[in-house]
Order: sequence, then C-alpha cells, then structure tokens
Amino acid sequence: MADHTTLPHRFFLSISLLSILAGSQPDLTKELVSLRSSSESGVIRLNDDTVSKFITSVATPRPYSLIIFFNSADLNSNPLQEFRSEFGLVSASFIANNNNRSDVTNKLFFCEIDESSDSEAFGLFGIQFLPQICLVDPLMENPLQDKTGTRRAGVTRGQTVQLTGS
Repeated sequence: MADHTTLPHRFFLSISLLSILAGSQPDLTKELVSLRSSSESGVIRLNDDTVSKFITSVATPRPYSLIIFFNSADLNSNPLQEFRSEFGLVSASFIANNNNRSDVTNKLFFCEIDESSDSEAFGLFGIQFLPQICLVDPLMENPLQDKTGTRRAGVTRGQTVQLTGS
C-alpha cells in the first residue's frame, strides 16, 4: 500500500525549493543595480568571481542582460581608451534616458572586464581581439559557445600596439 502522506510533503518541499531559487535572481538584479549606481558612468566592473556569480552560476533565463566591454589597462592605447570612453557614454545615456523606467533599466547592464586582472573571464568568452563587446542575453548558457553572432572583433592587439606607436 502506498503512503499518501509523503506526497503533500514532497510537493511542499519542491515548491519551497523553487521559491528559494527564484528569489535569488531578483537579489542578483538588486546587486547589479547597486554596483551600477556606485560607478560614475554606470559601467559595472566585473572580475572572475562576479562573472561566475552573474553569468555562469545563474540559471537561465536570467532576469537581465549584460553588455560587456572587454578591455586591457596594460595596453594603454588611445583607440582602446576612446572606445571605452564611448562605451561609458552609451551606458550613462541609457540610464539617463530610462531613469524613471526600472522595468527597462533593471534588465540591461553595461559591464567591463579587464584582461590584465581577469584572464579567466577572457578565456571563458574566447576573447582574442580588443576592443570587443559581447551581449550576454538571458538565455545564454555558455559564452564560449555563443552562436548568436553578437561578438564583434575590433582592433587586434597587434594593431592596437601599432596604432599607439604611430
């Protein structure tokens, strides 16, 4: 004879677990909003730990998208600094133009990863050229296997170094 008293108990545990998991994603969004507000241009600096926290360890679909600018402070090239400055302007403009719309601003975050201190994140995305921008949409599970064509190669490292020498 089957024990029917465990079925409601299992159902309750399953629902409780799902609500705990679902509740953690809005916390991540709140943390991203906090990180953005502490940045001058609204660009969030990601490192290997935060890439794991906000991208690779989060169940899909995520409640947000990230636009990531890949940079290298070590190269210190004028074109790279110019691209980074423009990226910051786009971020600040997005925030300013959607200031009263948290339904929009809490779904898209502008981020930056620097190669000189976060090489694991560069490897995760397969970055070989700078500058490069990548969209991490809510459904992306593995950035390296992204087949959406959202990554765009920019100036190669060799070209960047050559441009700074001219």
